[in-house]
Amino acid sequence: MLAVFLAATVLAGLTPGQNAVTVTAPYSTRPIAVGDLDGNPATGDWTDAAAVTVALENGRTDAYGSASLSVKHDGTYLYVKVSGKIDVPWTSATGTHFWTGFIFSPPSTTGHHRDGMDGVFFGQSSYTPAPTYPLAPVDTNGGSRPPAKDTVQNAEGTLRYSGTAAPYDYTGEWRRPLNSGDSQDLVLAADGTTAYPFYVTTDSNGRGSLGGAIDHSVLTHENALFFARVPVPETHDVAVTAASASPLSLVAGGIVTIAVTVQNQGTAAESFAVSATAGSLAVGATSVSGLAAGASRDLSFAWDTTGFAADAYPVRVEAAAVPGETDLSDNARAAGTVAVESPPPAPALLRVSTSIDLHPTWGVPGKVLVNAVARDEWSLTWVKMPAGTYTVSFSDVWNLGTPAPITVNLVSGQATEVPGVYQAYGWLRVVTNPPVPGTISVDGAQADDWEVWRAIPPGDHTVAFGPVASFRPPAARTVRVNAEQLTTVQGDYTADPAAPGPDPATYGMLRVTTALSTDPGAGAPSAISVNGIVRDEWALTWVKVPPGTYTVSFGDVVNLGTPADQVVEVAAGQAREVVGVFQVHGFLRVDTSPPVPGTIFVNGLPYDDWQVWQSMPAGSYEVSFGPVAGYATPAVRTVTVSPGALTTTTGTYASLSPGRGDA
Repeated sequence: MLAVFLAATVLAGLTPGQNAVTVTAPYSTRPIAVGDLDGNPATGDWTDAAAVTVALENGRTDAYGSASLSVKHDGTYLYVKVSGKIDVPWTSATGTHFWTGFIFSPPSTTGHHRDGMDGVFFGQSSYTPAPTYPLAPVDTNGGSRPPAKDTVQNAEGTLRYSGTAAPYDYTGEWRRPLNSGDSQDLVLAADGTTAYPFYVTTDSNGRGSLGGAIDHSVLTHENALFFARVPVPETHDVAVTAASASPLSLVAGGIVTIAVTVQNQGTAAESFAVSATAGSLAVGATSVSGLAAGASRDLSFAWDTTGFAADAYPVRVEAAAVPGETDLSDNARAAGTVAVESPPPAPALLRVSTSIDLHPTWGVPGKVLVNAVARDEWSLTWVKMPAGTYTVSFSDVWNLGTPAPITVNLVSGQATEVPGVYQAYGWLRVVTNPPVPGTISVDGAQADDWEVWRAIPPGDHTVAFGPVASFRPPAARTVRVNAEQLTTVQGDYTADPAAPGPDPATYGMLRVTTALSTDPGAGAPSAISVNGIVRDEWALTWVKVPPGTYTVSFGDVVNLGTPADQVVEVAAGQAREVVGVFQVHGFLRVDTSPPVPGTIFVNGLPYDDWQVWQSMPAGSYEVSFGPVAGYATPAVRTVTVSPGALTTTTGTYASLSPGRGDA
């Protein structure tokens, strides 16, 4: 804390308790050296300090009741000089002596002896070590009587007195940091608005003093001390704080957006020019007007690369120097290197349609995959693709036979159509009568125990039944399955107590179930294959299979993500269970507005022109758009697809003036 009690010259007519003063310590560029804080009024430069007469707390109305106070600060230290009169000399800590004090209070804390006070005292003999003359300041804190001495002393200065008889003159001079970093010191804000109550007094009649008649605590004057702001010198400094070019790679004729942030790092409003270059070529210029001190402004240049040769162009943005600017190190900034490529050959066009062999005009909600990436559902509408060889394949659709993959060679500037014709299946239902765990085989492959019900290609199929203990199995038979019709086969088992069951050493049990990622109790109408042969749909109910290694795979289901294949080892006499968990997709719909043949890219791959609408695994996707003549290309955006929910985004193609386009 800070406390200094000092006396000054008398101001005639002082009225005790009614002479509080308000003073602002001005900012000074002329600090006072510690050596000049020597208690000698003639040393040190106090000419730019604020000087007032302050009434002391001793209540005297004579020469001992006031002091001359001078204060100033240099942004780091507070400088204080107090000059006054006292009735005894300072001879020693045990002889006649007086003390003076100056106490600060935190803002809004008034009165004496309050917690949080900070002070400086000269000559108080209660402190240890005992003071000696000339007097050094004691840095104090708190509201005790006297205030406690700080652990760390941050006040520097001296008090001296003069004279051979009362009244004696004294001058105390000291300094202390505005912010010492010491938790026992007040932080003094040089903001021009914070008021610190302060009190100045003297004492000579016995409480830390001796030999006089002045009592320090007769009354209270609620003085207020402010600290002027440190002036900010005017500086001129503009800077480019951020610059980026996007995209960093494009075909000549495209638009590069150069995003720029400029800042006025000086103290006065500025107007200045900003330019952008690509290599040695100017590609953008603008002006900034009236940018306030400390403010930033975002700018953007559109660089039309039409006519630029294929090359790598380092992009640079520069803010022109303003008058008086000396720091030019941040006036320019690199925005990246843009690779301009020659226009590619005209794209090839790929159109893919779906239909059913019995219904040529019907589409199918299967996914159309190009090079194993699902691009859209139902069809692809003349999507633009680079020339080359591609494999077009199709996802499974329940009750239909999936078309075989088709390899096509796309030629620049030409259109290629690929039809995906799904085969209409029939349905085969096989039951056991009575219901028994007989293994049902279809076309020589174990399908399931108890019952089979699945879609199957039309035609003749052989159905056989495995042994069951105490029953004679029915004979195998050949049945005809017609497209889009159900064929039911009943295998009648005849009770025979002597009939042997299957040899447990010749088989294990395989159970396969399906589930949804969002609902483990829900199944999926997937065709379940074992070693590449479809056995049943939805599930396999403990089918008997010879011991060995088996690969279990799952057919696609619309709007679901297909589980990966699983390899299992089935041992004789043991049961293995496999669960195929289908991931519930969300849906992504991408439109163009107005409807235009812009190619829609997802994660950088062309999906379709005009529109995309298909189920997608949950996650984040980057959607971008290809150029269309006469329109500005929509911005790239990131979208999030959530399970079971539709996410829609629209690429708005803004019309350009005639003769200008992004294509």
